[in-house]
Amino acid sequence: MLLLLLFFTWRQIQIYRANAYRRAALAELQRVQDDPAQIAEILRRTALAAYPRNKVAALTGEDWLSFLNAHYPGDGFTGEVGRTLLQSPYQKAAPAQSDALAAAARDWIRRHKVVQPRRHWLRFPAKTAEATP
Repeated sequence: MLLLLLFFTWRQIQIYRANAYRRAALAELQRVQDDPAQIAEILRRTALAAYPRNKVAALTGEDWLSFLNAHYPGDGFTGEVGRTLLQSPYQKAAPAQSDALAAAARDWIRRHKVVQPRRHWLRFPAKTAEATP
């Protein structure tokens, strides 16, 4: 029973550490209130922390919105909210749109799914194919 408790505690600590970027992003989101340009930056940094850089960094426009919608259970970045997110660095958004964008960003940060590659606990070395002459 003690081993089970230790394993459960160890696992909870791993989960807590893995979600540190979420807590930091939510705190930053709370600090910036409803500034759409800063919300867009926070979303980008959160995605870069959670997913491989080569899959996130080059995304723009509709591809960026599709990525955000595909990685959590919802489609919060469609319609006006999506347009506000894309245009926020270039123009000031209306307060109602900023509120909806902040809510969608908060929801995405809390609920996005990160699929980590499975690691074998024994960590066998990768097999390499040898060239045949």
